[in-house]
Amino acid sequence: MGDKAVVLVHCGAMGHLRNIISTDAVPLSHRRPYWRDLVCNTFVDLACEIDQPEIFHGRIEKWQGASLAYSTVRANAHHVSRDRERISRSTDDHFLLSLQISGTGLLGQDGRHAILHPGDFAIYDVTRPYQLLFDDEFEQLVMQIPRAQIARRLFDAENLKIGRASC
Repeated sequence: MGDKAVVLVHCGAMGHLRNIISTDAVPLSHRRPYWRDLVCNTFVDLACEIDQPEIFHGRIEKWQGASLAYSTVRANAHHVSRDRERISRSTDDHFLLSLQISGTGLLGQDGRHAILHPGDFAIYDVTRPYQLLFDDEFEQLVMQIPRAQIARRLFDAENLKIGRASC
């Protein structure tokens, strides 16, 4: 697939690793599968649709701590989804919190939808099907939160439904 830009940086005494991965060095003809693999390896197994692969670009910076992972995702238009088949093959058991930095995103889960504008965030469960749609350039900060940490703070985490909130 050609050269890929991957940078690992050890950050400080807390043992956080920073990983920066981009499609910049990937030939256009390979960006769709590369981005899908990158998103799946960073978050969870997802289907990924890119409407304009000839101009697609994306970058993920990930910080991995002892129990939490934070990622910044910058890309142009694409859609990702997680279905029951992908979930059945997975052992992932966490929630994602997505904070919209720029652009607009649409998150759907359990028949509910949240339109995310800059400053808005939503929490969703990776053990249930969901879709994320980005129709233009965007940036999101995504935090992976283990189910046990959410369950300790929320009475009924299993029935958490998406909704938009603002910072």
